[in-house]
Amino acid sequence: MDLREIIQNSLTDIIHGVQAAQKIEGCEGLVCPQYFADKKFPAESGVVAGHREVATVVRFDVAEMARKTTALDAKGMSKIIVVDASLDGKLENRSETTSRIQFSVPIQMPQG
Repeated sequence: MDLREIIQNSLTDIIHGVQAAQKIEGCEGLVCPQYFADKKFPAESGVVAGHREVATVVRFDVAEMARKTTALDAKGMSKIIVVDASLDGKLENRSETTSRIQFSVPIQMPQG
């Protein structure tokens, strides 16, 4: 799954999940109700209430790992190399790189 799909799926799943929860019997008016717009929320919650709107911040912390593997036939080889695994006469050299991306996306929550 690429980063675009992760962001798109996460944001739409959150919005659709809130809308679905608002329709559950007994939850009407309790999940992101309109009267929240007058409330104050702790800064660390990421929720901001305006005149008639409630917005939140969806925080992403995405790690991407790239792995490069080179398999070599061990027969007749005279080089000395550092290996991670030796299987069936094959030598495998691996290198891994991890990149992290952290960002936030504000969204307006659907009102119940």
